[in-house]
Amino acid sequence: MKGTYTDTESNTLYPEVEDKIELSAGEDALKILLDENFQVEWNSLYQSCHWATVFQTPNYTNAWYKLYKKQYIPILITSYRGNRVTGILNLCMNLKQLEINGAGSTDAYYHTWLAEEYNKESFIKSALHKVREHFPGYTINLFQLPPHTPLKWLETDEQWRALTVLKSYDRPLVDLTHPELSKLYTKKQFKENRNRLKRLGELTFEHVTCIDILSDMFDEMMDQYDFRKGATLNMLPFRSDPQKKDFLLDLFKLKMLHVSVLKMNDKIVASLIATIGKDRWVHGAGINTHAPTFAAYSPGFTSFIMLAQQLASAGYEMLDLSTGDQPYKQRLANSEDQVYALIIKSKAKSILNVPNSIKKLINESALKIGIDYKSSRTRFRRSKKLMMEKWRLLSQQDFKTWLKEAVRDTLSREKEKIYKINTDNNRILSKSTYVNISQNNIKDLLNFTAGHTLKTRWEFLAEAMCRLEHGEHVFTYTENGTLKACIWVSGATKKKNLYASKLAYPTVGTVLNGLYFQPDYQNRLPMFLEAVCAKIKSNRPEEPIYVITSPTIAAFCAIMSNGVQQEEQKIIFDTAKSL
Repeated sequence: MKGTYTDTESNTLYPEVEDKIELSAGEDALKILLDENFQVEWNSLYQSCHWATVFQTPNYTNAWYKLYKKQYIPILITSYRGNRVTGILNLCMNLKQLEINGAGSTDAYYHTWLAEEYNKESFIKSALHKVREHFPGYTINLFQLPPHTPLKWLETDEQWRALTVLKSYDRPLVDLTHPELSKLYTKKQFKENRNRLKRLGELTFEHVTCIDILSDMFDEMMDQYDFRKGATLNMLPFRSDPQKKDFLLDLFKLKMLHVSVLKMNDKIVASLIATIGKDRWVHGAGINTHAPTFAAYSPGFTSFIMLAQQLASAGYEMLDLSTGDQPYKQRLANSEDQVYALIIKSKAKSILNVPNSIKKLINESALKIGIDYKSSRTRFRRSKKLMMEKWRLLSQQDFKTWLKEAVRDTLSREKEKIYKINTDNNRILSKSTYVNISQNNIKDLLNFTAGHTLKTRWEFLAEAMCRLEHGEHVFTYTENGTLKACIWVSGATKKKNLYASKLAYPTVGTVLNGLYFQPDYQNRLPMFLEAVCAKIKSNRPEEPIYVITSPTIAAFCAIMSNGVQQEEQKIIFDTAKSL
């Protein structure tokens, strides 16, 4: 989509508008952004527009447009009075969906328009009219409009009132100039978790200012972020969006990001990537990560408080936590305001649309009788999404084959036993034999591929996160970017989580459980288990090792009965072979 269109008819529809309105799309929009005089005019308008955010600057818009031009068509609507730019609306058209969003789409926290005081309402009406005229049938989404965005026209203009849906959201904030800000640093949970972390080793909280340092650690931060999002929301933001990493690094080079990391003995425990905004504001951190093995210490909450300390010391005035129902935001916030979502429909709204005020009243009434409407809705949507994912997997498989495997897996699970692995006569494997076995490697877990069973990636990652957060450890083997096998380790005396076996654990020793492997890897399972045992023995040579598995897998891995009870059977491995 290309072209620049000048509106000479807008004055007829909106006689109060004297400015010339232009719409540019595709390469023409990108060319306009390269004009230095236009960038100066844009920056001047941004600085004078009191509701503007950093996501409407030419630097942000240009960086995002250039990297995402294959997925989105840039759309730029501008108004001029003489040679002066008096209004800008930066949008993008999603090539996969019939909708138009604010530039930055879901990467930008806020979408809005820039205008001068005299045309703050007339410009947006003219701009939206032009977009709808040139792209009929498209819904226009502006998520989220910051406070003080001019919205009175939505009430006074009947034409737009019939086409638009406006939703409001509470936005939690940390006022860094608040006289009682220091109380945040003395919260009991924060002090306890920080002190517990300090007892584990050298704890540091660092503000990253060097691009080389950030580049070196970015992949680990990316894995932590995708792992948590995959487990909780079935999303892998970085893996599904190859441009996201480059986009954030570009913003960092433009000095638009504030990056901080919490480290334990120089290893990343948590990280925060926030956007530096206008008027000493910091937005986000939309990218916040933590290592699941440290979840018991609440490293995310701890790092947010340390970030607030860091920002306050640097002279920033507000930390925007962004909208969302996450409990940690309410624990951190000492102020709040409201932001808005504006949806412009392609045709008049249905009379069946339920107003926001009615929805809020229903939610409040439900809470009074003990029903959490929001939580119930979230659980329903999650269940629906999971069932759709399972149906998709089932549709990709032969039903008879799947049913046979499902019955076999269910029966195997019910017949699981605890076996003791005979490692007394096992020769110590050389390092080269098991060098490809990794421990607690979340990148390996992210390489899980669904397909041979109805276990979805979502379920696998949710289980993995739960196990790691409850103190379990995992050994993994990956080949050509695919997770081939993994097995979990539970200390015999550790508290079991909901995924642990219901069998009684031995009082002494290491227990292996939760074995996963791909069908084409089954012939190499004995070597995988032997390599895992060798790694465990290298650290705890005197400790017995047990495995919870089915009789079928036990027999395949050369378990010999010797006429004794199954619980006392011993695994005897063949000579170790390379994985």
